[in-house]
Amino acid sequence: PYLDEIKSLKLKTSTISFTGGEPFLNPSTILILEECLRRGFDVLVLTNAYRVLDRHKKALIRLNQIYPQKMTLRVSLDHHTKELHEKHRGKNTFDSTLESICWIDQNNIPLTIAGRSLTQESPSDSISGYMNLLEKRDIHLNPDDFVIFPEMDESIDVPEISVDCWGILNKTPKEVMCSNSRMVVKRKGEDSACVLACTLLAYDPEFELGKTLNDSKKEVYLNHPHCAKFCVLGGAKCSQ
Repeated sequence: PYLDEIKSLKLKTSTISFTGGEPFLNPSTILILEECLRRGFDVLVLTNAYRVLDRHKKALIRLNQIYPQKMTLRVSLDHHTKELHEKHRGKNTFDSTLESICWIDQNNIPLTIAGRSLTQESPSDSISGYMNLLEKRDIHLNPDDFVIFPEMDESIDVPEISVDCWGILNKTPKEVMCSNSRMVVKRKGEDSACVLACTLLAYDPEFELGKTLNDSKKEVYLNHPHCAKFCVLGGAKCSQ
């Protein structure tokens, strides 16, 4: 119904993204991806690629052949060192994730990498670390193929966003993802899906905008610490 609504409202939606948890644990994921691709959308799937891709490899190869360059897998690799990645993801996850990344690249499925700011590295130094890691495995990505997310710690005090912030940062409110994107989520135990302003705030009622895309055409107030830490001051974009 949400894809139908995009068409009926004549929205300019070009990409449908999937996050979780882990989207590939949903038994209907391949069917959902195929429906979005069939309707002409680009698809971005956020995955930790840790073993879970094994059950879907044939289907992913098939979709990439039918809809070349329309489906991108963005793999979460928390750090470019095994030690720091496994500190957060658990023992023996690093090499397995790298094997999945190699498989994605070898099968010419569009690939991007999501990392996290776990150290005092600058984003450019972090990206260089990832590029060096992958080039040793003959995977050659561009700097634009990496997104480094700031840490989301609600206990850290962050500045409030004022009108003056936009001029100081040389940004506009239109650059913030919630100005032009919406998240549809079906929470466990609820009868129907709902539309939210943000992928990061799935359980805050202040950011729930209704049951339909039409209902969600509302102003979003940047009242959560993540708004400042992650989006406005952190400069991160989930849509990349």
